[in-house]
Amino acid sequence: MDFPFEIPERTEFSDDGYGILGRAIAFATDFEGNCRAFATLIGLKSEPEILRDQKTIDEFCKFIERRRLSTNLRTIEEKLRLPEEVATVLIKGREARNYLAHEAGLALKNILEIDDRRQDFVNNVKSKVRDLAEANLVVVFISNLATNEPNPTANYLKQ
Repeated sequence: MDFPFEIPERTEFSDDGYGILGRAIAFATDFEGNCRAFATLIGLKSEPEILRDQKTIDEFCKFIERRRLSTNLRTIEEKLRLPEEVATVLIKGREARNYLAHEAGLALKNILEIDDRRQDFVNNVKSKVRDLAEANLVVVFISNLATNEPNPTANYLKQ
């Protein structure tokens, strides 16, 4: 079948590059899911009448599914009145997620066979994943605080 676009050829370099990107996107998805879950919890705590009947719960679930990451983060920041430095970490996490989801694949397509550019790409993805990790930890920690759950230990986080 002919496509009106080019499908990248599978090579050692393309498999490595897209494998790195795939793992990074999976991590970004985890961050986004944690943000969605925590923003949902905040919404339920501030408006418990949402749970009054099944129809309202279903409507709320559909509403939550359509919300963008930026909206969920804004809910978290505003409802909890987070300090600016914490909000900055979350913003960097959102920007990293957006780069990985919307731009990194386009960048990768053009540099797979160029050694030094490929390494720059890998280093950039590592940096974005680090930003995501920091933001995800913030969301997990403040979620645990809000629910009175214990935070993970330092040993657990080093794994």
